[in-house]
Amino acid sequence: SSGGSGSGSGSGSGSNRMRTAGAMHSAGAEFGLDTHETNPVLLRKMQRWKKEKHRQRIAQAVSKYGRGYLAVRRACLETAEDYTAARESVAAQSHIIRGSATLSGMDRLFIEDNYEQAVEEALGGPSPEKAIEAAALIAVFRSTLRRWIDGDVKEDLVAMGRAAMDHLESGAFQR
Repeated sequence: SSGGSGSGSGSGSGSNRMRTAGAMHSAGAEFGLDTHETNPVLLRKMQRWKKEKHRQRIAQAVSKYGRGYLAVRRACLETAEDYTAARESVAAQSHIIRGSATLSGMDRLFIEDNYEQAVEEALGGPSPEKAIEAAALIAVFRSTLRRWIDGDVKEDLVAMGRAAMDHLESGAFQR
C-alpha cells in the first residue's frame, strides 16, 4: 500500500515502499523527530498536535456556525481538506499507527478521550444523546479516512466525507 499518490512509473510494491518510507520520514520531520525515535514518542507528539489542531478547527466552526451538527460537519470537511493537502504525511502517520497494535490502541483511546468530548460539546452536549451522535460522526470520519488511505489517497477525501455524512443524514438507520 502506497503512502502517497506520487506519479512515478516505479514497479509495484518496491516503488510504493520507497514513497511510504519517504513520507514516514517527512511525517517524523514534521513533528521534529529523528526517524529512529520510538513509535510511542512519535504518536504522542502527533496526538498533541492533532488534538490542538482539531479542537481549534471545531471551535472556529462553532464560532462561525453556532453549536450543532452544521459546525461539526464543516469542521470535518475542513479537516479533510487539510488531510488532502498533506496526503503523504497523513498516510504515513496512519501506516505507523495501524502497523502496531499498541499504537492503534493508544490512538483509539486518544480519540475517545479527546475528539468525542470536543464533538459532543460542539453538538450542544454534554448529554447521552450528544455523546452517541459524536461517536457516530467520528466513526463516519474514521471509516472514510481509512477507505481513503487504503485507496492510496487517490480519491477526493472531501467528496468522500460529504457523501458519507449525506448518507448518515439521509436516515441510514431509519426503519
